[in-house]
Amino acid sequence: MNVHHFDFHEALHSRALALRVVTVLAGLFVLAHFGRLLLQLEIRIAGHAVPLWLSLVAMVIGGAFAWWLGSLAFRKDEKPPETNLPASDR
Repeated sequence: MNVHHFDFHEALHSRALALRVVTVLAGLFVLAHFGRLLLQLEIRIAGHAVPLWLSLVAMVIGGAFAWWLGSLAFRKDEKPPETNLPASDR
């Protein structure tokens, strides 16, 4: 019988990589809104102007999100989860 064994380190690496990618994307989101504020660019959606203060709100929320994900993605204290399997089945 062919049993697939769960490789914790491989799963952790792919999860950490995904978190790092999303952290970078959130950081770019924050930079885009910062650039809009600096250049005072006007954005219109369906003919309605989007106020500049909305980019400030988006920067704060996106920055908090990027910081949170970054702190999860780059921490080094990860340990394998406890398992109830006997050592021979691991």
